[in-house]
Amino acid sequence: MTLADNALTTPDEVRNRLSINEGEFDNAIIRAINVASDRIERMCRRSFALQEHVYRVRESTSTVFLPNLPVVEIISINDEPATDVEFDAETGMVQKWFCTGGVIRYRAGYVLPKDETDTNKRTLPYDIEEACIRLASHMVSAWLQGTE
Repeated sequence: MTLADNALTTPDEVRNRLSINEGEFDNAIIRAINVASDRIERMCRRSFALQEHVYRVRESTSTVFLPNLPVVEIISINDEPATDVEFDAETGMVQKWFCTGGVIRYRAGYVLPKDETDTNKRTLPYDIEEACIRLASHMVSAWLQGTE
C-alpha cells in the first residue's frame, strides 16, 4: 500500500505516536493516514496539497479572490505569462482588470510533510497534521485492539 498524494502526515509520525517499530503494521498505518487525510479534506471542504488550479472569471471585475489558499504563484492569465501581477497569498486577492471568461492558472496549497526536502520545507500548519495523526492513530489503535 502506498501513501496517498494528499497524505497530511507521515507513517513515522503515527508510529511515534503509537510507539510502534518501523515495519510493523505498515499497511494499516498507511491506510489509516489515507483515510484520515481524505476525511479531513472532506470536512474542511478543501485540498491542502500544493497543486495547480484554474479559476474562470465569471464577470468583468478589477479584483478576484482565488478560492484555493494560500496562493503561491500566479502562473498565467488568459494563457499569457503572469508578470508583474501582485496578489495576497493568504486571502487570494488579485488586483488587475479581468474580463468575463478570463482564465487564471495558479499554484496554491501547502507543502505536505511527506513532500518536504532540504530545499522545500513543509508549510502545512501543524494543527492540521496533528488532527491527521490523532485520527490515524485512533484508527490503528482500534484495529490493533480488535474493536474496529
